[in-house]
Amino acid sequence: FGLTIAEGAGSAAMTVNVAAGTAVGASSVVIRATGAGIPAQTAQLALTVTQAPGFTLAADPVALGITAGQQGQSTVTITRVGGFTGNVALSASGAPNGMSVAFNPASVSGTTAVATVIVGAGVGAGSYPITVSASGTGVTAQQVVLNVTVAAAGGPVTFQFCEADGVPVWLAVQDGGGAWQRVTGAAQHRYTFP
Repeated sequence: FGLTIAEGAGSAAMTVNVAAGTAVGASSVVIRATGAGIPAQTAQLALTVTQAPGFTLAADPVALGITAGQQGQSTVTITRVGGFTGNVALSASGAPNGMSVAFNPASVSGTTAVATVIVGAGVGAGSYPITVSASGTGVTAQQVVLNVTVAAAGGPVTFQFCEADGVPVWLAVQDGGGAWQRVTGAAQHRYTFP
C-alpha cells in the first residue's frame, strides 16, 4: 500500500489491517519512505498478531440414548482462547414437549458444566436433536448439537401357566444381549420380570 505525507507535515497515520486467517505470532513490516531529491529511508515495524478472545464448545457424549421416563447426562466443555475469562451462559433449544435440559452450572466461570437431559414418560420414541448454545460478553456465541435418541419405556412382563401340570420351577429371561436372569414363580404360577 502507499501513503503520502503532505508537504510540510511531519507525520501521517498508518492503519494495519490483519485478516481473520492470519497466523498468530510475531513478524515485522518494513516501511520505506522516498522523497524527491533525498535518499530513501527504511524503518521496521514490529507486529505481533494475537488470537481474538473467545472460546470453543464441545460435548461428551454428543449422542445420548435415554428411555422415556429416565434421564441422561453429557459434559459440556468450554475451551477459552485469546485471554477470554468471562462467564459463559448455557441454554438449550429444540426439545419436544415433555423433555427438558438443565445445566449445572448454567453460567460457567470455569471450563465444564453438566447437561442433564430429562425425558418424560410421555415422550415418544425417536431421535431429537437438541441445540446447546453458549454465549459470553464480547465474544462470538457457539453451539453444539446433542443427538438424543428416546426409547419407549418398558413395563413388567408376566407369564401365567393355566395348568399345574408341567409348570416349571423357574424360568430364565434375557434382555437383548444381557446376562440370563433366573425368575421363580409366584402365586398362581405367575412369573414376572421387568
